[in-house]
Amino acid sequence: ATLAWRREELAQRPRHPLTRGLAEASAGSQAAVAPLREACAALLRFAQQDSVESMDQLISPLARAADGLVRARARGAGPAISPRALAAARLVFAARDWLRFARPERAWLPLDLLARAGVDRAGAVGSVPVVTALLRGLCDAMADVPARDLRGIDGARVAAARTWAARMAGAPRALLDGRLAAPHVALVFGLWRVGRRR
Repeated sequence: ATLAWRREELAQRPRHPLTRGLAEASAGSQAAVAPLREACAALLRFAQQDSVESMDQLISPLARAADGLVRARARGAGPAISPRALAAARLVFAARDWLRFARPERAWLPLDLLARAGVDRAGAVGSVPVVTALLRGLCDAMADVPARDLRGIDGARVAAARTWAARMAGAPRALLDGRLAAPHVALVFGLWRVGRRR
Protein backbone atom coordinates (compact mmCIF):
# COMPACT_ATOMS: atom_id res chain seq x y z
CA ALA A 1 0.00 0.00 0.00
CA THR A 2 2.85 2.39 0.85
CA LEU A 3 4.65 1.67 -2.42
CA ALA A 4 1.45 2.20 -4.43
CA TRP A 5 0.91 5.54 -2.65
CA ARG A 6 4.49 6.63 -3.33
CA ARG A 7 4.20 5.71 -7.01
CA GLU A 8 1.00 7.77 -7.24
CA GLU A 9 2.70 10.71 -5.49
CA LEU A 10 5.52 10.65 -8.04
CA ALA A 11 3.19 10.23 -11.02
CA GLN A 12 0.63 12.93 -10.22
CA ARG A 13 0.42 16.24 -8.41
CA PRO A 14 2.23 15.56 -5.09
CA ARG A 15 0.53 16.14 -1.74
CA HIS A 16 3.23 15.11 0.74
CA PRO A 17 5.77 17.83 1.74
CA LEU A 18 8.72 15.63 0.73
CA THR A 19 7.42 14.83 -2.75
CA ARG A 20 6.24 18.44 -3.18
CA GLY A 21 9.77 19.58 -2.36
CA LEU A 22 11.20 17.10 -4.84
CA ALA A 23 8.83 18.34 -7.56
CA GLU A 24 9.78 21.96 -6.84
CA ALA A 25 13.52 21.18 -6.80
CA SER A 26 13.25 19.46 -10.17
CA ALA A 27 11.02 22.25 -11.56
CA GLY A 28 8.30 19.69 -12.24
CA SER A 29 10.58 17.73 -14.58
CA GLN A 30 9.23 14.20 -15.12
CA ALA A 31 12.74 13.12 -16.14
CA ALA A 32 13.98 13.92 -12.63
CA VAL A 33 11.36 11.81 -10.85
CA ALA A 34 11.11 9.02 -13.45
CA PRO A 35 13.88 6.89 -11.85
CA LEU A 36 12.14 7.09 -8.46
CA ARG A 37 8.81 6.17 -10.04
CA GLU A 38 10.49 3.18 -11.74
CA ALA A 39 12.00 2.13 -8.40
CA CYS A 40 8.58 2.21 -6.71
CA ALA A 41 7.01 0.21 -9.54
CA ALA A 42 9.76 -2.45 -9.40
CA LEU A 43 9.46 -2.81 -5.63
CA LEU A 44 5.67 -2.94 -5.84
CA ARG A 45 5.83 -5.80 -8.37
CA PHE A 46 8.29 -7.63 -6.11
CA ALA A 47 6.13 -7.11 -3.00
CA GLN A 48 3.15 -8.66 -4.79
CA GLN A 49 4.97 -11.91 -5.61
CA ASP A 50 3.86 -15.04 -3.77
CA SER A 51 7.18 -16.81 -4.26
CA VAL A 52 10.64 -16.41 -5.77
CA GLU A 53 11.98 -19.28 -7.85
CA SER A 54 15.69 -18.42 -8.06
CA MET A 55 18.40 -16.04 -6.85
CA ASP A 56 18.03 -14.10 -10.09
CA GLN A 57 14.31 -13.59 -9.44
CA LEU A 58 15.18 -12.36 -5.96
CA ILE A 59 17.91 -9.91 -6.97
CA SER A 60 16.71 -8.64 -10.37
CA PRO A 61 13.61 -6.64 -9.29
CA LEU A 62 15.55 -5.09 -6.43
CA ALA A 63 18.39 -4.27 -8.85
CA ARG A 64 15.89 -2.48 -11.12
CA ALA A 65 14.73 -0.46 -8.11
CA ALA A 66 18.34 0.26 -7.07
CA ASP A 67 19.13 1.41 -10.61
CA GLY A 68 16.37 4.00 -10.40
CA LEU A 69 17.54 5.26 -7.03
CA VAL A 70 21.20 5.43 -8.07
CA ARG A 71 20.31 7.30 -11.27
CA ALA A 72 18.16 9.74 -9.30
CA ARG A 73 21.05 10.38 -6.89
CA ALA A 74 23.71 10.59 -9.60
CA ARG A 75 21.67 12.99 -11.79
CA GLY A 76 22.89 11.40 -14.99
CA ALA A 77 26.55 11.02 -13.93
CA GLY A 78 26.36 7.22 -14.12
CA PRO A 79 26.58 4.88 -11.11
CA ALA A 80 29.94 3.61 -9.91
CA ILE A 81 28.30 0.60 -8.25
CA SER A 82 26.27 -1.89 -10.24
CA PRO A 83 22.60 -1.91 -9.22
CA ARG A 84 22.82 -5.70 -8.87
CA ALA A 85 25.60 -5.40 -6.27
CA LEU A 86 23.66 -2.73 -4.40
CA ALA A 87 20.51 -4.90 -4.40
CA ALA A 88 22.52 -7.84 -3.05
CA ALA A 89 23.97 -5.59 -0.33
CA ARG A 90 20.49 -4.55 0.78
CA LEU A 91 19.46 -8.21 0.93
CA VAL A 92 22.48 -9.01 3.12
CA PHE A 93 21.40 -6.27 5.54
CA ALA A 94 17.85 -7.64 5.57
CA ALA A 95 19.12 -11.19 6.20
CA ARG A 96 20.94 -10.09 9.38
CA ASP A 97 17.52 -10.40 11.04
CA TRP A 98 17.20 -13.98 9.81
CA LEU A 99 14.12 -14.93 11.80
CA ARG A 100 12.19 -12.09 10.17
CA PHE A 101 13.82 -12.49 6.74
CA ALA A 102 13.06 -16.22 6.50
CA ARG A 103 9.52 -16.17 7.90
CA PRO A 104 7.52 -18.84 6.02
CA GLU A 105 4.81 -16.39 4.93
CA ARG A 106 7.34 -14.16 3.13
CA ALA A 107 8.67 -14.68 -0.37
CA TRP A 108 12.31 -13.78 0.26
CA LEU A 109 13.83 -17.26 0.03
CA PRO A 110 14.25 -18.67 -3.50
CA LEU A 111 12.46 -21.98 -3.92
CA ASP A 112 15.43 -23.59 -5.69
CA LEU A 113 17.57 -23.04 -2.55
CA LEU A 114 14.90 -24.69 -0.43
CA ALA A 115 14.64 -27.63 -2.83
CA ARG A 116 18.41 -28.21 -2.83
CA ALA A 117 18.44 -28.12 0.99
CA GLY A 118 15.44 -30.48 1.11
CA VAL A 119 13.34 -28.19 3.32
CA ASP A 120 10.07 -26.30 3.04
CA ARG A 121 9.61 -22.63 3.99
CA ALA A 122 9.06 -23.46 7.65
CA GLY A 123 12.19 -25.63 7.74
CA ALA A 124 14.30 -22.91 6.09
CA VAL A 125 14.13 -20.77 9.23
CA GLY A 126 16.59 -23.13 10.95
CA SER A 127 18.51 -24.43 7.93
CA VAL A 128 22.27 -23.79 7.76
CA PRO A 129 22.46 -25.00 4.09
CA VAL A 130 19.83 -22.42 3.07
CA VAL A 131 21.71 -19.61 4.83
CA THR A 132 24.98 -20.70 3.24
CA ALA A 133 23.52 -20.94 -0.27
CA LEU A 134 21.78 -17.57 0.03
CA LEU A 135 24.93 -15.82 1.24
CA ARG A 136 26.99 -17.45 -1.52
CA GLY A 137 24.54 -16.12 -4.13
CA LEU A 138 24.54 -12.62 -2.65
CA CYS A 139 28.36 -12.56 -2.43
CA ASP A 140 28.57 -13.62 -6.08
CA ALA A 141 26.34 -10.65 -7.00
CA MET A 142 28.69 -8.26 -5.15
CA ALA A 143 31.94 -9.86 -6.34
CA ASP A 144 32.30 -7.82 -9.54
CA VAL A 145 32.73 -4.49 -7.70
CA PRO A 146 36.46 -3.64 -7.54
CA ALA A 147 37.81 -2.23 -4.27
CA ARG A 148 38.63 1.09 -5.99
CA ASP A 149 34.90 1.63 -6.69
CA LEU A 150 33.85 1.22 -3.05
CA ARG A 151 33.38 4.95 -2.52
CA GLY A 152 30.42 7.15 -1.77
CA ILE A 153 27.32 5.98 0.04
CA ASP A 154 26.61 3.09 -2.35
CA GLY A 155 30.18 1.83 -2.21
CA ALA A 156 30.14 1.96 1.60
CA ARG A 157 26.93 -0.10 1.61
CA VAL A 158 28.48 -2.79 -0.57
CA ALA A 159 31.69 -2.82 1.52
CA ALA A 160 29.66 -3.16 4.73
CA ALA A 161 27.51 -5.89 3.19
CA ARG A 162 30.60 -7.87 2.18
CA THR A 163 31.84 -7.69 5.75
CA TRP A 164 28.47 -8.72 7.14
CA ALA A 165 28.13 -11.59 4.64
CA ALA A 166 31.52 -12.96 5.69
CA ARG A 167 30.57 -12.67 9.35
CA MET A 168 27.21 -14.37 8.77
CA ALA A 169 28.77 -17.15 6.69
CA GLY A 170 31.35 -17.74 9.44
CA ALA A 171 28.70 -18.14 12.15
CA PRO A 172 25.49 -19.43 10.53
CA ARG A 173 24.19 -21.04 13.72
CA ALA A 174 24.52 -17.75 15.63
CA LEU A 175 22.66 -16.01 12.80
CA LEU A 176 19.84 -18.58 12.90
CA ASP A 177 19.58 -18.21 16.67
CA GLY A 178 19.55 -14.40 16.51
CA ARG A 179 22.85 -14.11 18.40
CA LEU A 180 25.11 -12.61 15.75
CA ALA A 181 26.88 -9.55 17.14
CA ALA A 182 27.61 -6.43 15.13
CA PRO A 183 31.12 -6.00 13.69
CA HIS A 184 33.73 -4.15 15.71
CA VAL A 185 33.35 -0.36 16.02
CA ALA A 186 36.57 0.13 14.00
CA LEU A 187 34.75 -1.29 10.99
CA VAL A 188 32.07 1.39 11.27
CA PHE A 189 34.68 4.15 11.17
CA GLY A 190 36.49 2.43 8.31
CA LEU A 191 33.30 2.29 6.28
CA TRP A 192 32.56 5.91 7.12
CA ARG A 193 35.97 6.86 5.68
CA VAL A 194 35.24 4.79 2.55
CA GLY A 195 31.87 6.50 2.17
CA ARG A 196 33.43 9.96 2.35
CA ARG A 197 35.78 9.27 -0.58
CA ARG A 198 34.66 10.83 -3.87
